[in-house]
Parts: sequence; C-alpha cells; structure tokens
Amino acid sequence: MFITSGRIKSLNPADGSVIWENRVPGAIAMPVLLPDMRLFISNPDQGGCTMLQLDKAGKAPADTLWQNKFMRNHFNSSLYHNGAIYGFSNATLRCIDAETGKRLWNKRGLGKGSLVEADGKLFVLSDTFRRWQLLIYVSRLCRKCIFRPSASRGERLRKFY
Repeated sequence: MFITSGRIKSLNPADGSVIWENRVPGAIAMPVLLPDMRLFISNPDQGGCTMLQLDKAGKAPADTLWQNKFMRNHFNSSLYHNGAIYGFSNATLRCIDAETGKRLWNKRGLGKGSLVEADGKLFVLSDTFRRWQLLIYVSRLCRKCIFRPSASRGERLRKFY
C-alpha cells in the first residue's frame, strides 16, 4: 500500500497490479497504522487528516471513518498512544481522539517538532528549543532538528536521517 498525491493504492506484491485505490487528501507525513487495521494520514495543506478503515483481507477499498483539518502534519508523523493521536499541526502541538477525530487539546508556542513515546510519557522535541519536555541530548546533535527521535532501551535518543 502506498499514498500518492490524492490517492491511496493497494498493490499486489507478486506483480504490482492495483488491487484497489481510494481518493484521499495527499499525505506528507508517514501514515500511522492503528489497531484494528485503521490508517491515519495527514497533509499540512488544505487536506487535513483522514482516518481510514482498511479491509483485513486487503481486497476491498478502504472506508473513510472521519476527515477533518484538526491535524495537519508538516514534516513529522503523528503518534498514536492510548486511543489518541498526538502530533504537530503545523506549529501547534495537538491531541485528537482516534475514534472520532475530535480535537482534545492544543499547545501553542513550541514551533514545529517531533514526538516520541517512551515509558508511557510523551517526549517533545521542538525546533525552537523552548521549555517543555525538552530532550537535551538530542538538542545538542543539530541546530534545527526536523527528525523524529527514537527511544533506545529507555536510556537515550538517537538521531536518524
């Protein structure tokens, strides 16, 4: 399965033929696969975000469960944790309900950033390096961090390109 500008397609791995395709707002950030074969996609422009229900057998087109403009990821993907989707909607850290798409809360003033969940906690890395749950180790790696940090044995974060 892959997403192009305006379409999501499921391909036969044996020959590359299209099994099904749906029209969706184009995605910039990596789609997030949720439990029960749901797929969250996001676009920083007018498309906003969409939650799709995928067919478990992979034979039928995806159904759109909800669509709104509450989450518009710019360069980093959202994160799913305990029934909620967390992400930077342009320059606002936002949390939305994964079932309904309803906005739960916003936090402004962090700039754009990335998220990682470890030990039940949400860690935020901001491109403005303002106070929040800043990860000092990662902030020393580059001047403007636009990558998603990842936890390593719960001890530290590493930089990936």
